[in-house]
Amino acid sequence: MQPSPWQPPVELSEQEEHIVKKVRKAKLFVFLRKHRHELFDQAFQEELATLVAFRKRLIEAHMDRRLLERTLEIANQSQAFGPRALRAALDSSPLWGAEMVCGTSLKAVLDRDGDQVGQREEA
Repeated sequence: MQPSPWQPPVELSEQEEHIVKKVRKAKLFVFLRKHRHELFDQAFQEELATLVAFRKRLIEAHMDRRLLERTLEIANQSQAFGPRALRAALDSSPLWGAEMVCGTSLKAVLDRDGDQVGQREEA
C-alpha cells in the first residue's frame, strides 16, 4: 500500500513570504520551496515510493551495511579518500536514517568492526 501523494500548497504563506524576502544567501532553498509542487509531482512521487521500498528491502537484508563497507573498501584501495575522511563524511550523513539507534554513530560501529576484523586477521 502506497501512501497518498503529497500535495503541498503552491502559493507561499504570509510567513513564508516574510522569510523569503529576508533570504540573501540561501537562494536554493527559496527556489526549492517555490517549485516543490513541480519537483514532487505525481510521477516523481511514485518513483520515490519505489526508492523507499528498495531502501527498506536493502536495510532488512543488512545490505545497507554491506554497501557502506564496500564503499570504504574501494575508497581505501583506490586511495581516492582516506578511510578517516570517508568515515567522517559517512558518519555526518543521514545514511542510517531511522535505523540508527541508541546514539551509536556509524564511525563508532565501523571502528569497532574494523578492530574486530584486525583481530581476526591477526589470529
